[in-house]
Formats: sequence, C-alpha cells, structure tokens
Amino acid sequence: MEKTWANHERYQSDDEGLQRSRVFLEKEGFDVLGLIKSQRRHHIFKTRSSEGELRFVKVAQDPGEYIFLENEVRANDFLRPLTEGLRLRIPNGEYLQRKDGAYADFEFVEGERLADEGELRRAFTDHELETLFQFLMAKRGLKEADVPEFFLKRAKSEFADAVMVQKLEYAYLAPAIGPVITNDQAESIKRVFIETGFRREFDHHDFVAWNMLRDTQGNLVLTDPEHARWGMKWYDIAYNFLQTHVLLNEPEQAKRQLAFFLKRFKEALPNEPIEQEIIHPLAYWSGACAFHATQKPELVPVVREVIQNVLSGDLEGLLG
Repeated sequence: MEKTWANHERYQSDDEGLQRSRVFLEKEGFDVLGLIKSQRRHHIFKTRSSEGELRFVKVAQDPGEYIFLENEVRANDFLRPLTEGLRLRIPNGEYLQRKDGAYADFEFVEGERLADEGELRRAFTDHELETLFQFLMAKRGLKEADVPEFFLKRAKSEFADAVMVQKLEYAYLAPAIGPVITNDQAESIKRVFIETGFRREFDHHDFVAWNMLRDTQGNLVLTDPEHARWGMKWYDIAYNFLQTHVLLNEPEQAKRQLAFFLKRFKEALPNEPIEQEIIHPLAYWSGACAFHATQKPELVPVVREVIQNVLSGDLEGLLG
C-alpha cells in the first residue's frame, strides 16, 4: 500500500522533521499526496505541482545534505544524453535551495520497481542487461575533459585517492575488525585496494536494482545518482555485484550480472585488463560490506567468502 498522510498518521505526529518538510513543500506550492520514503538524510514525497503535474520530490532541511540533492539533479542532466537510442530513461528534474530547506523536484514516473533495499522483486532480462551495458559503455567513453567542474572539484577534495583510502580504513574496515574480519584481512584489503591502482571514470555510484524501475512502456528508469562522481574505474559493476550478492542476498543473480558485464566489456574493449582492474573497486566495496555485516550478523559468512575471493584475485571464485 502506498504510504499516505491518511493511512500513516504517525508521520504527522511522531516525526517533527517530516512534518516540517511537508509544510516546506506546501509553502513552495506543492500538494503533498503521500510519503514515499522517510530517511535520516531526506524525505521523499509524491506530490502534485501548482500546474497539476505529478512530481517526485526529495526534501532536505540540513544544509549539510543539500549537496546530495544538487549532485543528483546535475548527474541526471549529465548522464541523460547517454541514454539516446536506448530503452532507458533518466528523469528530468531541478534543484532549488531556500533559506529553510532545499529540494530536488523530479518528474513522477509510473512503473514497477525492480527491488527494495532488502529484496529483489524481479531479475533483469538479458535484453535489459544489454541495455544497461550499452549505457555503461557510453559512460565508459567519458573523459575528464567532458566532466563538469562541479564533479571534478568534489573529486579533488572529497573523493581524492588519499581520502578514499582513509574512508576504507577507518569508516569501513576498523569497525569490522573482530566481528567480521581479522586485522590481517583488513590490512590485506587496504593493500590490495592501493596496489591495484587508482583509475578514474564517471560513476553513477548507486547502480543497483533498487534504484531502477520499469515504466509503463517497458523502459528501464535509472534513478538516485546523488553520490555520482568522477570516481573509480569499474566501480558501478563491482558495486552492483556486491550489493546484489550481499545486501539483496541474490548471489546467483549477482554472478549472472557480473558475468554478463565482464563478457560484454571484454568483447567491446579487448585491450582493457578489466579482470585485473576491477579488483580495485571490489576491494573497496568488500570493505564496505564488512562494515554492513557488523550491523547485520547474518551477512558475515557470505562477506567472509567474498573477501577471501577478492583478496586472492579470484574472479572465477566470485562467479562460482
């Protein structure tokens, strides 16, 4: 059932921040029809604009979170031309900032979401995987000179190589030592991440089924690039594999998708050493999975198995 104000009154009475977000949107001229998702960082609403159009709106009232809304809108605009000729859509939207909040206002797309954050609703068809590959291939062709300064500036500060090493070591690995991994494994993950080398490409950075849906015309719709960046080469397919494998608990689908993307990239780019280079983002995100396993102990066995294969550079082991 869709979450609305009528059937979820607790959101009106129990969450002051949520109520402020609703009032903020009403001041901006939106008719708030329902709550889609409430998160610590922002709230997401189904609304109707003053022109009568259905809209999907993300609201943040912490100034520290505004950057993510702006990042999402800018990334959508940057990536949308790459979908030309594909059965893939990236929603139009705009970012607005006021004194008491900010919001990202997107077209509302009717469709079937492919996954929730804990459950895969429907596997990708081979045709859909080919569509996603064609998009990734087009994105792979972007050079640093093509990337807007907004993203390059963040890459040089927030996402610099040394910063990413520190994040891996202190945010992901340190909390996992003991409950999930050994100190030696943590050191090995860090070493592999550094030694496999820093290479850049533009990442969607949340390229996984729960950020995709199929619209009423059968097109895939790609959403939520709020963390998109001039980031790690091959990050999107490594992230997709580990999130699908570990957090969605769909190892067979994860292996199928990774095998598909590896095969197609090796065909299209035979001189690219993808099987060696992809270990870099796999090492980074295996550290992130170790951290997630500290919050969800049931993930520990599969995370340990993944880490063992990543540390040995064993893609065949990962693919089962």
